[in-house]
Amino acid sequence: MNFRLAEQTDLDQLAHMRWEHWAENGTDPAKQEKDSFVADFIRQLESKLNREWFAWCAVEGETILSHVYIQRVQKGPKPSKVVDSFGYVSNVYTRPSHRNSGIGSQVMKRVKLWALGVDLEFLVLWPSGGSISFWQRIGFSVDDPLALEIRPYTF
Repeated sequence: MNFRLAEQTDLDQLAHMRWEHWAENGTDPAKQEKDSFVADFIRQLESKLNREWFAWCAVEGETILSHVYIQRVQKGPKPSKVVDSFGYVSNVYTRPSHRNSGIGSQVMKRVKLWALGVDLEFLVLWPSGGSISFWQRIGFSVDDPLALEIRPYTF
């Protein structure tokens, strides 16, 4: 299994996985057909991938088995660090056939190393109720907000 950042050629597969995630867990009705959604998803992400949005993937052969999206959010300048940012974790999904095998934890291990390498201050997310124990196991606090400290805050 290979762990890597998503590439432009992965967008179609990621769009279909997003639809699958919604079909499995979504509570709101679709506002468009699947093909239209896939096209819109690709159009939205193709200019933002690996610039504003980063998708870490677990890949076997040509198939993405799991992914985690991180949006890099720029913080306001301060005298001690003019450019600073944190990561918003979103759209975490593992194909049903590969769940409970540790793949999600392995992807998050790479995400944490990457976040440290690109100097993110912390990661934040808003988990579903059933996923809180997963996030706690990999180091997120249960305080409000849920955050994983990547490096200490500096003033």
